[in-house]
Amino acid sequence: MLSSRKVMPVACLLWGMHAAVLLAFGTRGQGPRLSDLIQLALGLLTVLTVLGAAKRSDSFGRYFWWLTAFSFSILCTGQALAVVNEVAVRSSSLPWVANFLFTFWFIPFGVALFLDPDHELNGFDSLLMLDLAQAAICSVAAYLFFFYLPARENANSELVHTVWEPYFLVYGLFVAAFLLRSRLAYTKAARALFGRVGCFVLISALSDAAYYYGPGLHLKTGDWFDLVWSAVFLIPLWTASNWNSAGHAELPAAPVQSRAMVIIQVFPLLYPLLILVMSAGIARERIELASIVVFACFACSSARLLVTQHRLLNVQRLLRHEASHDGLTGVRNRMGILGALRVELERSERHDGQVGIIMADADRFKLVNDSFGHDAGDTVLRKIAAEISGCLRPYDYVGRYGGEEFLIVVPGCSAAETVQLAERIRVQVADCALSVSGAPVVVTVSMGVASGSSLEDLEAMLRAADAALYTAKHHGRNRVEVKELRTGVTARAR
Repeated sequence: MLSSRKVMPVACLLWGMHAAVLLAFGTRGQGPRLSDLIQLALGLLTVLTVLGAAKRSDSFGRYFWWLTAFSFSILCTGQALAVVNEVAVRSSSLPWVANFLFTFWFIPFGVALFLDPDHELNGFDSLLMLDLAQAAICSVAAYLFFFYLPARENANSELVHTVWEPYFLVYGLFVAAFLLRSRLAYTKAARALFGRVGCFVLISALSDAAYYYGPGLHLKTGDWFDLVWSAVFLIPLWTASNWNSAGHAELPAAPVQSRAMVIIQVFPLLYPLLILVMSAGIARERIELASIVVFACFACSSARLLVTQHRLLNVQRLLRHEASHDGLTGVRNRMGILGALRVELERSERHDGQVGIIMADADRFKLVNDSFGHDAGDTVLRKIAAEISGCLRPYDYVGRYGGEEFLIVVPGCSAAETVQLAERIRVQVADCALSVSGAPVVVTVSMGVASGSSLEDLEAMLRAADAALYTAKHHGRNRVEVKELRTGVTARAR
């Protein structure tokens, strides 16, 4: 594969050779054949260059260039079929296939509009596959609308002149979509990429329009207009050879507006819209074919909707988890553990039960941070959380209440029963072996216990447990103290 710096010189050399061939032969002798071969070489060079850009990219850029390579591969296949038909095989069907590939090569390319530069794509992506399937259905609908139905009234292999207007309307829709996508992109690199691709599609459409409606009208292969199509290849070659995925890693210049996000989500409706419009035209002649196309489009769109809904539910579940859990230790955070305490107190009030709580605090935690660093402190917190969780029943709760402090909720337990659990936790933590950089670290916890039976007791329980914890700290640490909620008396549990 050519290096990025050699791509443009080679492309310019091929274009110069093309100009020399057309000047020397024109439409005579080997001129048309050589012209097609040079265009095929430029197409293959474009595919290889685009694959090189995909190899240098990650996530969004990789998938974007893969789709681009797929589209140009379709274009090259059409060019190769035209050469084969000219050189070796004289078939009436090959020109039809080649015309189809030449005309609708950009359909898979449009799937790039649906890519989100901020969404990490790694490995197989079901949404992308469904979008490609929708693009394939759109191509079938386009074949029926632009080729099959007009052919019933026109025997040659060329498209009927009257269908070019809606065809160029579709081309214009793609140009507008790419340019709009460029305006809505979050980063400078993504805006530049979508914008350049939009300009390329625009120039490609103008070239086709000039061929069928302008100075290229009635020209044959080997005429000067072939140079225009060859020059169009230079745009994606330059863009792909100069692509640097590092530029994509930048952060958005400003917060993304909700309106822009909503508009971006409308892009996947582009192909279903085109399919419905073309199916309406197909239904005038062959209602059964239109029904099959619409049903396939509906099935694909429904599958995409289900996949999107599944992903949204997963994201919603993850957001709920992140909102109620501590990122460092994996246990509940302050909001999550207090929510669990409220729920259990409401339940105990209905069933005339009790709920115990334990306020646990790591002893001499600041000394660990100062002596071994904050990473060691994080390790200690994770270890304490793991040891506490290992002592609990499936329906007990533990959460990081703040800093090095943990709150444990024990449903259905009185103060005495909660003290027994606190003792087991204290011994478990004190006996755990922990070392940082080869040096042993002594980990102990002091704990305060309280209990209550209704939601009205919540604040008083927290104050009582905190006071008991303070007493445990004051009396030497690594111990359990309990404070009776009704009497306010703090008793030594150990």
